[in-house]
Amino acid sequence: MPVKSHLLITEQIERQVIQRRLDGSEDFYRDWADYKKGFGNVSGEYWLGNDNIFNILNGKSYSFRFDLERGSGERGYAQYETFKIADESEDYRLTLAGYTGTADQEPTDCSKMPMGSINGVYKIFTNNRCINVYCDMIDNGWTVIQRRQDGSVDFYRDWLDYKKGFGNVSGEYWLGNDNIFNILNGKSYSLRFDLENWSDERSYAQYETFNIADESEEYNLTLAGYKGTAGDAVVDPTTEISGQLFSTSDSDNDNWSGGNCANFNKAGWWYAKESMDEYYCTWVNPNGMYYDGYQEENVYWHPWTNSFESMKSVTMKIKHF
Repeated sequence: MPVKSHLLITEQIERQVIQRRLDGSEDFYRDWADYKKGFGNVSGEYWLGNDNIFNILNGKSYSFRFDLERGSGERGYAQYETFKIADESEDYRLTLAGYTGTADQEPTDCSKMPMGSINGVYKIFTNNRCINVYCDMIDNGWTVIQRRQDGSVDFYRDWLDYKKGFGNVSGEYWLGNDNIFNILNGKSYSLRFDLENWSDERSYAQYETFNIADESEEYNLTLAGYKGTAGDAVVDPTTEISGQLFSTSDSDNDNWSGGNCANFNKAGWWYAKESMDEYYCTWVNPNGMYYDGYQEENVYWHPWTNSFESMKSVTMKIKHF
């Protein structure tokens, strides 16, 4: 991954750039004499020279800062409050201490992965914990929070399973409501559903605003700003799920007077603000039973097919913007 960098030494407010990498125009694979004397062009890429750096420091108090830029344009820095080097007789022995900065921050979602990364399973860090996620690296990195593709995982689960997550991030899985909440962390995220039917036709629905509350508020959902080809399943008052609480087989938080929508639809989900009629709770059921058919308990996106036709695959993924 290409990284632009600047190394600066500072005394009070004065700054001296001792190294710069910008474009690969300068070869830094050099011998001792070159690093001693310095090389490159101070208007572009260069190393100031170990003797020059030693003479500037001259036993005084300097700090040392790395300014970094990833290929994606994201920036970070690492600063050390104490920076010294010895002279050539001691092989320019380094003293460095007192770190502050952002360069040690681990990726918190797939959009923070290095530019050029391929689709696959990666580790991210959320709430001081490392978790595995599948990253769809198209369009600067989407974090997959749910995937249905072959029926290998049972999604008719209880509250605890949906809270913690289940399945295999290389295949079918639910990332876990707590993990999703911790990734979002009050920041601005969009949510996208990628859909495929049994005729191999594809469609999508994307919502520019996506957030959930924590468990104390039953993961109350915020969803708005539809665009896509699958049709909006949450805008009508009788089908809207934004503002709703999460329900599972053992935790009924929906508004349906006929019972628990999670048991009726065989899935943990946010169900409509109003029951659509005495039989149906929702126009979308991505966590339903996996099979090829036309039942209210299977995996469907009604606005796309105008029916309860099941989906062959569904992927839910989020991205910070």
